[in-house]
Amino acid sequence: MADLGDPFVIERFLSLCPVRDSKDSCWEWAGMVNTNGYGRFSFNDRHELSHRISFQMFIGDIPDGYVVCHSCDNRLCVNPRHLWIGTQSDNLKDAVAKGRMFRPDTTGERNGNKKLNWGKVEAIREMHSRGVKKHLIAQAFQVSPSTIGEVVNYKIWRNPA
Repeated sequence: MADLGDPFVIERFLSLCPVRDSKDSCWEWAGMVNTNGYGRFSFNDRHELSHRISFQMFIGDIPDGYVVCHSCDNRLCVNPRHLWIGTQSDNLKDAVAKGRMFRPDTTGERNGNKKLNWGKVEAIREMHSRGVKKHLIAQAFQVSPSTIGEVVNYKIWRNPA
């Protein structure tokens, strides 16, 4: 069984990122790519993420619970100078800080799975103010009593869109 330090394995790996203009440029993976856009490298009858293999080959082991992150934000890059170790939380914070994670507002009427709209919300609040029990309101609008509680307490559906 070959290991990642085997010169043949290293040569095969590097042949799949043929353009290495400099130590500082991205080394773009030209081999197999998964559906998420990350390179894959076949090694010891397994497919591994190519940037993780690069990190292990040229830098060292990846501790349990850690991921290999890209400072260049290029999923195909396997340049070890562009790779760093962090937790998944670190990786997400990095993505947010760099503006790579956009989460559209899906609250209220913008939510494709909504059961309520502003007219129904106003009716729910009116019914509750007249003393109608939450479970009866919930049945009428086909939502849970906890949803009714959140609506009448303005935890959800706070402001019209």
